[in-house]
Amino acid sequence: IIYASRTHSQLSQVMGELRNTRYRPKHSILGSREHSCIHPKVNPIVAKGKGSPGVEPKTSTEVNNGCSKLCKERKCMFRNNLEDAQGKSGVWLPPTVQRADENKSFEQPVLDIEDLVALGKQHKICPFYHSRSHLKEAELILVPYNYLFDRDARETTLAEVDFSNAVLIFDEAHNLEEFASESSSFDLSSADIAGCI
Repeated sequence: IIYASRTHSQLSQVMGELRNTRYRPKHSILGSREHSCIHPKVNPIVAKGKGSPGVEPKTSTEVNNGCSKLCKERKCMFRNNLEDAQGKSGVWLPPTVQRADENKSFEQPVLDIEDLVALGKQHKICPFYHSRSHLKEAELILVPYNYLFDRDARETTLAEVDFSNAVLIFDEAHNLEEFASESSSFDLSSADIAGCI
């Protein structure tokens, strides 16, 4: 099941409702690095907290590029810690989740983006890549709309998802037309047009 919503806050609400049920599917909630990168040099707003004195916000492009660069150079201790902790299983489990036997299933805690960030800070692991490590086995995937509309996101982040057998649920589907229009549109300034002439 792929559950898509327009905003991260709406996905957090869904995770809150899931927490109130007995249903505990293997799941993954995906968000941008802007919401889940905890490296203080790459994303100081998330790392130190909103409203911290002297913290200058970075653009999503700066956060994406900074994260990609550190990961490519293997200089992000949070991603490196996650990879070391994952070991053979490829999935890191918080210490509170006991898995007596590697072959037995476990009950994955229901965590939204904010919970993943808190867990990442506590255990010094990368929440962004941690959530992605659950994709392959996920029965429920929660994503913002753009993960389904953006071809690159579908072909990279969601590459392991079998869409032929997937059920897609769009929260507030009346927003899809406007979202699709906005995502395939762009603005040209007079300076852009002048530069073309």
